[in-house]
Amino acid sequence: QWKKAGMVQVAPFGSWNSPISAERVLQGATRVEACRVSGAGVWWSEFRPQQDARSQILRRGRVGSAVEVLPAPFSAKTRIHEYGGGAWWCDGDTLYFSNSADQRLYRLDPDSSPVALTPPSRTPDGLRYGDGVVTPDHQWVIAVMEAHPGEQWCPPEATEPANLLVAVPTSGGDPVPIRNLADFVMAPRLNRDGELLAWIEWSHPSMSWDSSELWVARLDCSGEVPRLAGAHCIAGGPGESVLEPRWDPEDRLWFCSDRTDWWNLYYFELPGIPSGTPRAMSPAPHDVALPAWGLGGSRYGFLADNRVVFAYSSDGLDHLGMCDVTTGRVEHLPVPCTDISMVATSSASVVMIGASFRSEAAILAAAVGQRGLSGDLTAIS
Repeated sequence: QWKKAGMVQVAPFGSWNSPISAERVLQGATRVEACRVSGAGVWWSEFRPQQDARSQILRRGRVGSAVEVLPAPFSAKTRIHEYGGGAWWCDGDTLYFSNSADQRLYRLDPDSSPVALTPPSRTPDGLRYGDGVVTPDHQWVIAVMEAHPGEQWCPPEATEPANLLVAVPTSGGDPVPIRNLADFVMAPRLNRDGELLAWIEWSHPSMSWDSSELWVARLDCSGEVPRLAGAHCIAGGPGESVLEPRWDPEDRLWFCSDRTDWWNLYYFELPGIPSGTPRAMSPAPHDVALPAWGLGGSRYGFLADNRVVFAYSSDGLDHLGMCDVTTGRVEHLPVPCTDISMVATSSASVVMIGASFRSEAAILAAAVGQRGLSGDLTAIS
């Protein structure tokens, strides 16, 4: 009957006409990429295919609605390690980001225009930056730089890119290499006073989730340029994957390790230079870290009262937990999410990228009290 009415059309495979165009699909394809808590606001990035595949950064303060931070045509996207990630970070209300068009590192102060900090590359996308942090004196950015053959910081005989830790003046200038011994580096993280730097490195043929190492060194900024002193490996090695180093407010170093075949959280009990055997926080058959395909991953964060909030994967679902480091007590925090890709915290709140079987990924936030979340998660994106 449909054929008789002319309602059915026969066409070769792959050539059917559809009222749903690619442009119409892309109109609803905005994706949340990363989130941070800095200054007096929550920051996050959105991938927007309908805007020439831009990655826009938004900021929302304690009051008011979200505002777009990047002026067109800037886009916070890095091609570092090809998979990208860690394309932007904050220092108070100042934003640092890798720009998609030229892969240079930029600084954006409030009520200003972006300013390029790093020199142009000799070859297309030959210098790439990501996963940075700013020193407490606001003078230097410590970041990962990928230098491709033909660039100044890649050996002339090299056939593949060099990956370095570099220091970039926040006023602009050439990057200063401070670490260039492994094939790959990521996650440079400074302690509270900026005197100690932790980072992850690994080399071929391993991937970061196979074998990687956690290193710590003193960062000496007393001279004309920063340098590392006393670098030594404190965790990881063959057959062990270590990820996501971070210093807590008490100056203790935390990280994730799969030494038990599960990426659990560990920390060194004494502040300052890590020593002794790290202690496992709530060892269990679950994964806190995720495979580090991209840079800038974060699945845990610290509150101001010696507690840590963390996401963990178990039985194919993600959950949110909280641990009191003093007592060792761990609480499950009920949230309507089955996927938690990123966690950030302030002194008394948690922000995360969460999704479920029924809702797409969004920026969710809640205050954290002594007995868990103070109220429901609120979507702010």
